[in-house]
Amino acid sequence: MKYTVTFKKRASGLSGYVLVSRILALILSAGIVAIVLLLTLTDKSKIGQALDRLFLSRFITLRGIKMMLQDAIPLLIVTLGIAVAFRMKLWNIGGNGQAVAGAMFAAAIPIYFPELSAAAYIPLMMLAAIIGGALWASVCAFSKAYGNVNETITSLMMNYIAICLGDFLINGIWKDPQSGFNKAPALPGNAVLPTMGDT
Repeated sequence: MKYTVTFKKRASGLSGYVLVSRILALILSAGIVAIVLLLTLTDKSKIGQALDRLFLSRFITLRGIKMMLQDAIPLLIVTLGIAVAFRMKLWNIGGNGQAVAGAMFAAAIPIYFPELSAAAYIPLMMLAAIIGGALWASVCAFSKAYGNVNETITSLMMNYIAICLGDFLINGIWKDPQSGFNKAPALPGNAVLPTMGDT
């Protein structure tokens, strides 16, 4: 008996097949998580509570939806940034490091310019984050353009450098002297985006 393997384009839109496949994927992922919890939790009575916190409370409660959006927005911004490189058939694996570099540049604005007004803080921090992420990505871009260095490796390695540099700043010159923990000082109130409702 001869078997053949064929590849078909995945269905898109909101057809019945797509909806059923996505619902099955959620159920299957919940099942896999439950198996992992069964194998690792010593108190088996907490499996239901853990599954509720991972899945149900994230998608049903208002607080969970807010938390999901809060987690999703930075990931979407990074995804939009690296999608440009993927469209050009370049493998930018450095989204994490570029986001950290952007965060460091943005955090530097209120740290070094504490007297700015709210109208200046937010645009300047956004511009600084864009510049920081772009400068971090440009290291990989220049090494690819002028040295034909594999951008997958350089962008991946730059992630670790950005994370270590952020740790160095938070544990060093940016450490909050009023706190016993390793963290930078809290941003001034006028350097924080306004709330939407109570979030």
